[in-house]
Amino acid sequence: MDDSGKFQKYSAAIAYADVEPEETESFLSKVYGGSVGMMVSNLVGRGALSEQEIQELKAILDAAEKQEESSC
Repeated sequence: MDDSGKFQKYSAAIAYADVEPEETESFLSKVYGGSVGMMVSNLVGRGALSEQEIQELKAILDAAEKQEESSC
């Protein structure tokens, strides 16, 4: 809120889609040495994934596998 009592609206200067891939890589590199597998293993080991999230991950992996098979 500013001095006149009115709220100020702010928005991001950089789009999330422009920052997210780089930040994801940075996080993985710093925390898990770049290993997605280690990150997922940690989440599974702590019981941090819901059944829905597990199903979503399976679908993503299945789609990636099919895409790789079709590109060979």
